[in-house]
Amino acid sequence: MKLFIINSSRQSHTFNYKLPEKTQSFGITIPSGRQHMLEQPPEVIDCIIRQHEPYGFQHKNKVGKNFSGICYSTEEAATTSEIIQNSEQNLENLDDRSQQIIEASALTLNNAVESAVLQGGEAPKEDGILMEIKGEAINQDQPNPEKVDKKVQVRK
Repeated sequence: MKLFIINSSRQSHTFNYKLPEKTQSFGITIPSGRQHMLEQPPEVIDCIIRQHEPYGFQHKNKVGKNFSGICYSTEEAATTSEIIQNSEQNLENLDDRSQQIIEASALTLNNAVESAVLQGGEAPKEDGILMEIKGEAINQDQPNPEKVDKKVQVRK
């Protein structure tokens, strides 16, 4: 049976796995946007898939919100358009997680500010803090480098 391991992330990925009844670990580096094929008996392929499912390893046709950027197929290799589509889903998931982290950070900071204000004997403002995050692209030489400019208002 064949297992196609597809890297839809924006960076190289080292896919590590163990074969049943072996203590040795195996690893393959899969460049971004590429895939690698393993050929093993069906029970070994199932074992490899189960090893990685808790970390977001999903079938290429079932990529969802827990997608980590690495998916698989047992039927056939992924097409270029499938890799691109799954890459876009991965970016969307990363943006969503980023937003959740920013909102949690803003809420934590707001609670710390309110606590300090209360300890100072004053009442905190009705509206929470406004947190602004700005960032420049690391590689300014690339065409249209992405910048980060997000604002989060803590609501009560």
